[in-house]
Amino acid sequence: MTRDARLFAAGAAIVALHLVDVVAWRPAVVLALALLAYRFAPATARAAIGLVAAAAAVMGAYLHVLHIRWDGLARTDITGVALFAASALFAAAAVLALLSRRPLRPARRAVRAVATAAAAIPLLLFAVVPVAVAMWLGGKPRQPLEPASLPVAHRDVTLRSSDGTKLSGWYVPSRNGGAVVLVHGGGGDRNGVRRHALLLARHGYGVLFYDERGRGRSGGATQSMGWNWVPDVEAAVAYLQAQRGVRRVGALGLSTGAEVVVTAAAHDPRIRAVVAEGLINRNLADSAHQRTSDDITGLPYWAVTFAALRVVSGTHPPEALTDDLRAVAPRPLLIVAAKRNAPERAVASTWARAAGPTARLWLADAGHTRALATHPRLYERRVTGFFAHALLPR
Repeated sequence: MTRDARLFAAGAAIVALHLVDVVAWRPAVVLALALLAYRFAPATARAAIGLVAAAAAVMGAYLHVLHIRWDGLARTDITGVALFAASALFAAAAVLALLSRRPLRPARRAVRAVATAAAAIPLLLFAVVPVAVAMWLGGKPRQPLEPASLPVAHRDVTLRSSDGTKLSGWYVPSRNGGAVVLVHGGGGDRNGVRRHALLLARHGYGVLFYDERGRGRSGGATQSMGWNWVPDVEAAVAYLQAQRGVRRVGALGLSTGAEVVVTAAAHDPRIRAVVAEGLINRNLADSAHQRTSDDITGLPYWAVTFAALRVVSGTHPPEALTDDLRAVAPRPLLIVAAKRNAPERAVASTWARAAGPTARLWLADAGHTRALATHPRLYERRVTGFFAHALLPR
């Protein structure tokens, strides 16, 4: 066994110990395949494998550092922080693999160095970065809920999703017969829709907003693309329908939450109207609508990210947004897209066309999910007017 292979195997042993500690068998299978590939790969390929492994290990260690900082030390954080050592071993293995290549004359060595540097760019864009992003999406630790109260009359609620996951949230009772489920973005908690909740409550709407699984005070594991969030929305809708005075239920989601409420509405006719702000993509079919000029990494980046996220989280992407948007019709749908976000702006018209004539598109001069913060009065007028037409008795 070569020196770099021994270093790689030592790093893999540390990672394996952590994977056993957290009971993650899918990444363990990938690690075993990486070990096998490393043993038989040429030097340059071994260096590439080592670089990707080093990036994944350091991201894993960083996530555990955040967990210690935000939630306190847990048993699995000990082997998690040890991933820093594994990352160093993988990086050293990558360097030694490059140095083990057969010597060349100066001119050819210079050409090989340039080629290696050039090959490192797509490796970073289409392997290192998407793997790290997938680990972040599937493993970002929850943060303490701050602030932990709401300045309007409400009650604490606990929802139970169909898979048994407990969700913690707040409910502001309805005063006008309409009620709205609010779903926050992928990396946040219920505070991400706090301003929207206060706005709707001020107009008499019942509002139910909660921490998604793995976030805030809710149970379950993090999955920031929201692939497994739809049952949580269904539990929220069922709760609202059981409340006294609620006649019709709508949904409003931001970013990941926007994609989730669209999918939930496509399968649940109890949701009578939808506001979706920040729709971009959540599978390869959605990503195909983006142009390279809008998102330079494009489909190869998303293909690796989604594949890695499936391994990390054990979840899989739902159907394409175009299919779900068509299924929402003829119920009213308001799509709010950010003019200042290039990928979101590029696909907004695609989503609007798919949703059909009962959908409205507002291209707001704002950043991603920042329409309310940037245009508070216009947002209030558009969104409350939309829900009034769809949810309130005439």
